[in-house]
Amino acid sequence: MPLRHVLYRCPLCGHDPTEGKGDEAACRGCGASFTRAPSGVRVLGDGVDEVSPVALLVDRIEELGGCLTAAVGEDGAFRYASPVLYHGFLEEREVRGRGRLLGFRETPGTAVDGVLELTARSLTFLSAERSDEWPLDSVTALQVSTRSLQLGILRRGTLQMTFPEASTLRWEALLQHAIQELWTSRGRGTIAEFQPRISGL
Repeated sequence: MPLRHVLYRCPLCGHDPTEGKGDEAACRGCGASFTRAPSGVRVLGDGVDEVSPVALLVDRIEELGGCLTAAVGEDGAFRYASPVLYHGFLEEREVRGRGRLLGFRETPGTAVDGVLELTARSLTFLSAERSDEWPLDSVTALQVSTRSLQLGILRRGTLQMTFPEASTLRWEALLQHAIQELWTSRGRGTIAEFQPRISGL
């Protein structure tokens, strides 16, 4: 995962977003630079030259507002959007060997370019070819990888999206926040886990 996707905003000044490729990230706000090191991330900034654990830098980002400052507008509305490749719902295909069923393999469909938008109540995919919307209360599971997001959708199956540029860690945090807020507003309590399925304490 590119370092700028882990440090999607500057852990020193809070500027959002950072820039960079591969194992390097930089902040346009304060001029700090970040490079992966064997024992963490080397941080170079105004009066700072240190190697910090990744977890400590992620915690600093949370203290500065985390993912939410990019998703809450001046009117207080919660909204975030990113370009995405929509693979649709995964198909389960049989895996056989020597005439025996060995298991099942999930296969994504053909990718379609579009935009994924998250609000306080729903997740929407928009493209020239299609428009799909899933209420957040239909999301039964949430899992992210380096570039992809998989969502379990009630009575539909597993939906997969791939982000060419956006941080999946930011998306994971935003989705977890939005779903927890929805649960709280409906008196459903605290979510204990999001994978393998969303469930409360």
